[in-house]
Amino acid sequence: MTTVGLIGSGAIGSTIARFAVEAGHQVVLSNSRGPGTLADTVARLGPGCAVRKLVAAGQAAYPYSLITPPSSRVRRSR
Repeated sequence: MTTVGLIGSGAIGSTIARFAVEAGHQVVLSNSRGPGTLADTVARLGPGCAVRKLVAAGQAAYPYSLITPPSSRVRRSR
């Protein structure tokens, strides 16, 4: 089983996490606000999901880590 680390758990990161868990992968989530803010997301995703602090999430899932930007920072194509 592959472990995927996601640094960023907003709309983009949580969607990727859901797809990864549904595909049978373990997911380690983190965000800039800290592990305590992810309780609802982890509850929705179930036992295939764990929460770590930023650096630990990347280390736990090495080499499969992804950093997702806040959607407000993503430029829209015209």
